[in-house]
This record gives sequence, C-alpha cells and structure tokens, in this order.
Amino acid sequence: MIELKDMSCPYCGAALIGITEKIWRCNSCGRDTLVNTYPSRPDYEGSIGDTVVENYIRYTITSVAAREVAVSECDPGLSGDITVPTYVTFNKHVYTVVAVQKGAFRDCRRITNLILPGTIKSIDALAFSGFAFPESFTLPAGLEHIGSYSFANSTGLKRVEFKSPLSAIGEGSFNECLDLESIYIGDSIRTIEPFAFYRCSRLKTVDYDRGNDPDFSSDKFLGESITAALPDTLENVGKAAFVKTPIMVFYVSNNTLVDKTGSSLPGFLSKELFKGDLNENKPGPDSTNSDVKSQIANESVEKSEDASQQPKKKGLFGFLKR
Repeated sequence: MIELKDMSCPYCGAALIGITEKIWRCNSCGRDTLVNTYPSRPDYEGSIGDTVVENYIRYTITSVAAREVAVSECDPGLSGDITVPTYVTFNKHVYTVVAVQKGAFRDCRRITNLILPGTIKSIDALAFSGFAFPESFTLPAGLEHIGSYSFANSTGLKRVEFKSPLSAIGEGSFNECLDLESIYIGDSIRTIEPFAFYRCSRLKTVDYDRGNDPDFSSDKFLGESITAALPDTLENVGKAAFVKTPIMVFYVSNNTLVDKTGSSLPGFLSKELFKGDLNENKPGPDSTNSDVKSQIANESVEKSEDASQQPKKKGLFGFLKR
C-alpha cells in the first residue's frame, strides 16, 4: 500500500493509506476519507464522471467541453467553516462548480458554516437533507433549480430568500424544516410545488417585495391570523404546500381572504392547498411514513425537471402583506 502524504486525515491529522481507488484509510485512527481518482497524466483533461477531491469535498465532472463539475460528496469528517470554491483544478485544468448533486452533503454533520459559490445553478434531490445549517446560510445567486426534498429535515435554517433566476420551489424541498420561520418569494418564482413547506411548524412569515402597493392598507387586516403574501407573478401553488404550518390566511389583491377552508380560492392555488398528507396520492419518493428521514435512508427520488424548462405565464393575482 502507498502512503498518501499530501493529504492528512480530517479526524486526527495522520497520514493516509490507499485502500481502493477512491477511499484511503488513516494510518492512525483507521477511518476512511476521499481522494482523487483521475490518472496522473499531465495532458489528461478529464472525462464525464471523473472526480477530484479538494479539501475533503469530491467534485465530479459533468461537462468536459464546458469545464463544469458538481459537488458529489463530502467527507463525513469535514468540520468547521467551509467555503465551496467557484473553481477547482482537475489535473491542471480549471473547472467551474455549477451544481450540488443528490445527497452530497447528507452525511456531513460537523460543518459549522457553509458558503456556496454564485456559480451553482442546481441543488439536486436530497442534497442537504438532514443537514445542520447555520442561520446565515444563503442560496447561491445563480441558482436555477431546487430538487425534490433537497433541504428536507434540515435544521438551523431560520430564513430563506428565493430570488432570480430561480423560477420554482421544488416538491417537498423544505419539508419538516422545523427551524424555518421566514421566507421571501422573489418575483421570478412561478411555481411552489406540492408539499414544499409541509410541516414547517415555525413558519410565520411569507413575504415579497410589495413596494408601494396601492391596494394595501396596513390596518385593514389587523387582528387576522398569521398570513402569507406572495407576488402577483406567481402562477401555481401546489397541494399541501403549507399544510401543518402556522399560516392560516392568504391575502389576495382583490381583498379576498383565502383561509384554510379554501373560501374564495383563486385559480392558481391548488384546491388542496391546505389539505393532504405525505402518504396520500403524493408524487415523489416512496414512503409509508410522513417523516422524510425514512425516504432519505432508502431514496428512490429522480432529479426534478429543470425549473428553467417550465413555460412562463402572466400572473393572475397578487397578494397583500399584513
């Protein structure tokens, strides 16, 4: 076996010993870690599926022509403040980090702060499920796609802002994020898919940039239950998107109140907006339990369609903020 001297064990700092092509074992504590897998030829540019490891995070080539890679795995021993770089070097060739693949950070539970580059366009299914986020986490500025259950059961998130160029919030993407209290919906969002915020039991504020809304009166709805306000560019809110949250009332620009009885329901809101259970006619991962942790253990989720492929329509209604 060969001793790897240019990387040390993330657990104890000792040298690593090669076990397989991808896995190396610590010579001291016996734990495994990730290493590079590409050939050591100086002229080799890489092939789709080749990987490179930098600072205990594995990146997989997704396009050689465009020089793009995706975060595909992080070492479970990774800890502290982590910044995912904009670029990584593969055998002296520079690649841009554009995605976080399915389950990439699922087992990394010792990271105290995480910063993602603005070049990331896609966060795939289950990418951060069960992850312990810092309160200050920010979605990448260039994000176009959020996959199914990508943040399900994660902790620490208190506020999330959804902005351009993102156009859809994926199915169940923030399911059971029990610390989530506030979300901001930018005017680029066309769709909130089913179960997106299911069981976010502390979610009390849903808002958008209203500006000087002439239809809004700050004292008009005083005394009403906790409300949600969404932009008039929204086209669809799916089944059970806000089930088992504190959200009780939506305000619509024509001064109609939409509550959990479904009264005066605008056309772009699912008739089952306030109804449904994760076990009931739900597309997505197979499960007999509403807790997505069981889905994570035996996942069968395929990547959601790229949100950028969805046709854009003119919004039908606007919402008012309390």
